[in-house]
Amino acid sequence: MLSFSHYIEQASAQHPDFDFKLKHAMKPVSAKKLANTPDDRWLSCLSQCVFQSGFNWKVVANKWPRFEEVFCNFRTDVLVMWPQEQYEQFMQDDTIIRHMAKINSVYENALHRTNRTVSLSKAPKNNA
Repeated sequence: MLSFSHYIEQASAQHPDFDFKLKHAMKPVSAKKLANTPDDRWLSCLSQCVFQSGFNWKVVANKWPRFEEVFCNFRTDVLVMWPQEQYEQFMQDDTIIRHMAKINSVYENALHRTNRTVSLSKAPKNNA
């Protein structure tokens, strides 16, 4: 059986930005910390993953402060109130990644976070 370090070396050799990705990979956190994470940080993290898909992660990381600004720090209460035209205007903003489906996902995910009826911390326990 090959060691884990073998696979790390192989991935690093095949992907030039592997070290960057590994450095920015999320580290495990406690359930308490997860439960205390506000919705805007969940939406920001989720949106960053969406925008990274198919793009150079360094480009997304460099543009991310502007995303935070443009999307009002991912405040779900604000984002769900914007009309569709607001999201369409982002296609003219060259300081962010202009991909309409990904931009629309910010609204869809904000709406989902706003409309959820049971929080993760209050979800029924599975006693099976």
